[in-house]
Amino acid sequence: MILDKIRTESKNPLRVNFNRFTQPYKTDAGVSCIRRDSIAAFTTTSDEITVHLYSGTIFTIPLAQNETDMENITADLVGIIPESEKVDA
Repeated sequence: MILDKIRTESKNPLRVNFNRFTQPYKTDAGVSCIRRDSIAAFTTTSDEITVHLYSGTIFTIPLAQNETDMENITADLVGIIPESEKVDA
């Protein structure tokens, strides 16, 4: 369900965040802002998101240590702006 929403909304250029980096997240390495064009893939479980970079680096984002939910983090990883933060031009 989340991935279908990401696929649909990423096709709408008015909802895409062109900022190069994600919001800061608490990860297994500390606090990380991840460059979006470096993300090769990400996987999710019920309690964490694992972000794989093209360089081979892997970041784990534990949901319990961050103040947002999985849907908002995954949307941020691919650059989708949440409806609540959208600014109409």
